[in-house]
Amino acid sequence: MRTIRFAAICLTILAMLGAAGCQKSYYFNFTVERDLLRSDGNWITWNDQYELSAKGLLMNDCFIMAPHFYEGDVEVILRFGLDVEPGSSGADIDFSLYSPTETDSECGITISFRKLGTAEEAYYISHYGDMQADLLVPFSAPIPGLLNGQINVIRIVRKLGRFYFYMNDEPVATNLDATYYTSDLGCLTMLCHQDPMEEQVLIKDVKIIYEGERFLWGDL
Repeated sequence: MRTIRFAAICLTILAMLGAAGCQKSYYFNFTVERDLLRSDGNWITWNDQYELSAKGLLMNDCFIMAPHFYEGDVEVILRFGLDVEPGSSGADIDFSLYSPTETDSECGITISFRKLGTAEEAYYISHYGDMQADLLVPFSAPIPGLLNGQINVIRIVRKLGRFYFYMNDEPVATNLDATYYTSDLGCLTMLCHQDPMEEQVLIKDVKIIYEGERFLWGDL
């Protein structure tokens, strides 16, 4: 009888683990890496208008894409420093999940921050796919949870096909149905415009939590 009870307990635990899924993660610390090249995958950039230092990743008119596409549910946790002085025009930055589609096109969802650190700062969320685009969240202000002069944490979550955005655990937008996002894959991309001399936005690190498979660009 004791053996049967033990077996039943083991089966219950295995069922719970199977239902919860097996979480995996990818981590990249821009304050310690010497460059964007690493054995588990290289970050892709449009140009060389970026700098890596102990302070983090500094971008100016530079597009950067993470090494991997992630299948299914995914959570991006990204830390960045924001330090905008009074009188500055602020910084603009976009964070996106992006994917090619089966129709040889592409789709994505983007949260765009404009004039960060100023009285005019605002955000909007857009999505696009198969040559169509639309706003999911129009220009809005203020930006929930954002802190100037401190480290901020933005979370981008895709769960069961819906999208959720948080800033320092404050909901920015939740349960978004991005109908133009037709792919089951997602890759983090970043685009930033700022005065590099002022170092207004510095990307510190990123952690990506996922349950499905991950693919390098060349594997798709």
